[in-house]
Amino acid sequence: MKKSININISGIVFQIDDDAFEKLRSYLQEVNVRFRQVPGGHEALDDFEARVAEIFQNSRGVTGIVTMEDVDEMITIMGRPEEIVDDYEGELQEDFRTSTRRRLYRDPDETIIAGVAGGIGSYLNADPVWFRLLFILTTVFYGFGFFIYIALWVTLPVASTEARKRELYGLRYNQSVQGRRRGRGRTGSETVDRVGGVLNEIFRAVGRFLIILFRVVVIIIGTLLVLSGVALLVLIISALIFNYGPWLPGALFTDTFHFTDLFSVLITPVAVPWVIALSIIVLALPLLGLVYWGIKMIFRFRARDGVVSIISLVLWVIAAVALTMVLFSQGISFAKSSSVTLSGTIKTSDQSFVITAGNVMSPDHYDKKIQFPFDETFWIYTTGSGEVCCSPLVYIRHTDKEAPYAEVKRHGNGHTVEAAWDNAGKISYDWKISNDTLALDAYFPVPGKTRWNGSMVKVHIFVPDGFRIFIDESIEPFISYPEGRRRYPWDSGGRWWVMTDDGLVTD
Repeated sequence: MKKSININISGIVFQIDDDAFEKLRSYLQEVNVRFRQVPGGHEALDDFEARVAEIFQNSRGVTGIVTMEDVDEMITIMGRPEEIVDDYEGELQEDFRTSTRRRLYRDPDETIIAGVAGGIGSYLNADPVWFRLLFILTTVFYGFGFFIYIALWVTLPVASTEARKRELYGLRYNQSVQGRRRGRGRTGSETVDRVGGVLNEIFRAVGRFLIILFRVVVIIIGTLLVLSGVALLVLIISALIFNYGPWLPGALFTDTFHFTDLFSVLITPVAVPWVIALSIIVLALPLLGLVYWGIKMIFRFRARDGVVSIISLVLWVIAAVALTMVLFSQGISFAKSSSVTLSGTIKTSDQSFVITAGNVMSPDHYDKKIQFPFDETFWIYTTGSGEVCCSPLVYIRHTDKEAPYAEVKRHGNGHTVEAAWDNAGKISYDWKISNDTLALDAYFPVPGKTRWNGSMVKVHIFVPDGFRIFIDESIEPFISYPEGRRRYPWDSGGRWWVMTDDGLVTD
């Protein structure tokens, strides 16, 4: 009594006699082995099995069981395995002649660095070692070989599919091409082929070294990107979210600088949260991208991040445009500037005078003391009532005139020149010359009182050669010394100075 077996051919289940199954299995195994030895055989095998299933569906009898006769009839229709494969290869060659054009690709089977020379050799049916030598010689002696190689590396795709390999090899794309060994000679001369093989091995060794070296450099660059990105992110978050920024220039030697405090006097209160939030987005997104690309360079992983990248770019553009609009609306009051200048001569009988402070801002008079970034001699004060005050900027300069004198410039800003001049005129700053003493107020209230609009007071004190100056400690924090000298902790007030051609020197 015959047994029946359930089998699956191309997704269709059949019942088949056990003796018919043995013959069918041997036939399909031989066809499978032969198809796997030809280019594109996997796809052709799927089509072959689908055709076999179609024949069995049409030929099985009333019982629905595939018999030995059905298998013999199928083999007669489909043909012997060697005939099937030969016909398939012939169709491939004919299809290639009629429908496929030659194209140059990078050859992944002849790769040392990027497969450029291998692709040219495969396209021209020549040993790629000679093209590698050509690239090296033109690089060493002329310099352009390297750039041509890089350009071809970027522009030529890889022959990673069967269709591309057929276009690259042409009619030579057959079983022997698929199974050829790397570095195999193609010239037909044993001596030349042996030399080419030796050179290819040398190039491969050098190529491996260069690839390893390149990988090490990429890892180092990726690590630097990650570290710098994380460090800058920490600084941004500490300054804009946690209100901490002692890392700014000059802040370590003065009070801690706070960005949010400066925002509160530069822009309207309702705009401060928007400026902070938009600034974080504009600054943090590129840094996050920097960290992400650094991690990708280190670990060489691939991710489908196109959608995320596009969304991040759109978000960054929106935030940048919004921040620009907000800052523009807030900065319109700084568009134009003007100044009002007053001057006075310092009378002295013994070529010496004193610079001291008039009204000072004591700690119990202000709520916050904000250092202006990058200028440690300029301070902004805010009182509990919301009034904004500023310190003056005092400069001591050399003059060729016979008597010392002082110039006080009140600078104002506005959306027009007229508004700027009006704001400069509204600045109330007191200074007095009494005999040999120049008294300068250590602060002045900002016009409008609640927001700093760029109002500044600059006091220039011009001193002839040989004059002695006593700088009182009360005014010393606001003085910028001449000739580019900065104030250091040991340059304290409460001492006499002498003006020379080279600037102030201690007496």
